[in-house]
Amino acid sequence: MMENLSLYSSLLLTLLIMVGLFFFIRASVKDRTEREEFTSSLAAEALAEKVKEYLEERTYSLAETENAEVQVYQGVMQPSKFMAVFLSFAALLGLVCLGLVFGVFFPQAYILWYALPLLCPVAGLFYWKKARKTETVRFKITPTEHGQTKLKVEAHRDELATMNQALQGVLVP
Repeated sequence: MMENLSLYSSLLLTLLIMVGLFFFIRASVKDRTEREEFTSSLAAEALAEKVKEYLEERTYSLAETENAEVQVYQGVMQPSKFMAVFLSFAALLGLVCLGLVFGVFFPQAYILWYALPLLCPVAGLFYWKKARKTETVRFKITPTEHGQTKLKVEAHRDELATMNQALQGVLVP
């Protein structure tokens, strides 16, 4: 009785882990666009030039200008080799565990269950195809009453963090 209980709880936990792994892999390519506002002591033109230089160094190019105030830059983001390998490895571990648990429950089809780990490259390929996409950075620069300049940026959260670090002496979050 107790042996069956532990087998079924192992099956349940393994299935829950596989659901979590599935959503983790899917979330690796989720859009994470955020908005952030910075202030700077630079004049609007000087700040605009600094931001443009930064974006062009990061292989972004001017796509359009909205309302003569909002600059829109676009660039193709390359997928991370580390992330593709990591997701494939995580899928390998999950599929090995699933195969072992199913192998205990259905020993007559053991070859099928032990072949499950052969599917692990699918996770890396999924990430590799979906993560390569065009990212957009929108920014607007407006002078404030106190002689400072306000910069509003809409971009991927990693790009915002990198921009903040690269322009650390210029921008104040």
